[in-house]
Amino acid sequence: MKIGIYTIHAAYNFGAMLQAFATQYIIKSFDIEAEIVNDSPHEKLNAYLTNNTSLKAIIKNLYALTNPLIWIKSKRFRDFHKSMSLSKKYKSINDIYKNPPKYDIHLVGSDQVWNLEHKVDKQYYYFLDFVPKGEKCISYASSFGNSNISQSVYPQLQQLLSKFNKLSTRETGGVSLIKQATGQDATLVLDPTLLLTAKQWSKLISPKPIIKGKYILYYGFDKSENCHQIIKNLRSSLQLPIVAISVSTTTPYKFDKFIQAAGPKEFINLFKYASFIITSSFHGVAFSINFQKDFVVIRHGTRMERIESLLDIIGQRKRIISSAQELNELLKNNKNIDYQKCSIAIAEKRNESIEWLKKALLENN
Repeated sequence: MKIGIYTIHAAYNFGAMLQAFATQYIIKSFDIEAEIVNDSPHEKLNAYLTNNTSLKAIIKNLYALTNPLIWIKSKRFRDFHKSMSLSKKYKSINDIYKNPPKYDIHLVGSDQVWNLEHKVDKQYYYFLDFVPKGEKCISYASSFGNSNISQSVYPQLQQLLSKFNKLSTRETGGVSLIKQATGQDATLVLDPTLLLTAKQWSKLISPKPIIKGKYILYYGFDKSENCHQIIKNLRSSLQLPIVAISVSTTTPYKFDKFIQAAGPKEFINLFKYASFIITSSFHGVAFSINFQKDFVVIRHGTRMERIESLLDIIGQRKRIISSAQELNELLKNNKNIDYQKCSIAIAEKRNESIEWLKKALLENN
């Protein structure tokens, strides 16, 4: 049996690349052959160069071209990407539509492959609408990002999902949306990055910490003054330096150390050895939980549902804060997380998710 995995795998984004790796890793652990459909044929030597011609983009391009750390970061992503089993390179998604790959099972997920905040007609590829009728299709932890979408797309969504033999998402809202829009039952499962244990992730990295000593790790996307104040208060309260992982080429904040050259392995290392973590990222939360770290989540934007669903599994939604005042209250009353209970909840959900995936793949085969 051979599985084709359709997912966001080549983006120079920590969460996207690590979830793709984890999906393939788990399927291969079942002694099943699996490859990621390589719909991104062009390997970027520098991931931060864009074709945008605005003045701001030109300045960023010049910075990326002249900063050796950005080149190192890009290389580290490329090297990690090569550790995954990929299909032949397709020149474009149009080539996949013209000549669909041949697999025993087509699996889509995870990450925000079903994000419908724009137009559903731009998202057909990850709904596998090109796969010939009758072929087995499965979704694993496919995320809508935000399941609060207009009912006007329900008929289209029903048609797109009707071909799937098994459906699963990583948010409770996604389960409800699928039921409302299509009448089909979907299963709530863990993001693939949580299917691997901390011990399994640790085997991929150097046993030595990148940063010596205790530190607070910051990984997020918020650029507001509110976020800045929360970071400052946390540093003052814990009396520890702030180490930040680069998301873009620049940052509006001043950190004790700004890690610009981190690739996926360095990302894992920094989470493993952190003393405390502050994040606004879903995968920041996922790796914090996996490595049993004390953490806080800064409420950011409209896509909190996926983080809330994950925190609900371990009963820790209170870790989400919206202000420096809420941070102070949390540190005063609930600084440390009781991982004796949380680890049991995650282990149970991990086993359930792995068994669901294994059964979905092997059923009727």
